[in-house]
Amino acid sequence: MFHKLFVETVLLDPISEQPILILKTDGGDRVLPIWIGPGEAQAIVLELQAISPPRPMTHDLLCNVIKSLAGKLTRVDICDLKDNTFYAELVVQKGNEEVRIDARPSDAVALAVRFKTPIYVAEHVLSEASHSLNSPSLSNSLEKWLSSLSVEDFGKYKM
Repeated sequence: MFHKLFVETVLLDPISEQPILILKTDGGDRVLPIWIGPGEAQAIVLELQAISPPRPMTHDLLCNVIKSLAGKLTRVDICDLKDNTFYAELVVQKGNEEVRIDARPSDAVALAVRFKTPIYVAEHVLSEASHSLNSPSLSNSLEKWLSSLSVEDFGKYKM
């Protein structure tokens, strides 16, 4: 079973200074934080802010390749978590054929925001790696930090 996710924001981890992609469940009660690289963070944030670079970035190039080959990105699945590493698949429709392509979640999300394609996460990944925003006892420091964020805190990742 898969659950739909939305990109909430990209934040900068105050401890490691690494970007964190914050995905939120459709119901808004759980968040899935994924630490990503600065290049992928920039690609996601630029698209979310509707900023077009003067030349295509790598993710724009891949979008152009998929389109020029008569393909359509129909969904992104964050399908597994092994040894603290997330795995994702791009689901591309080409004619009557569905092609699944292994991808890093950060790259997959960068493409999803460009194609305005839904993002899904497998139940077992969500159970293992997400954090409840309604948990009565927040024991984990990440959960405490995420639950304390206000709307003003979002979108502070700088290019």
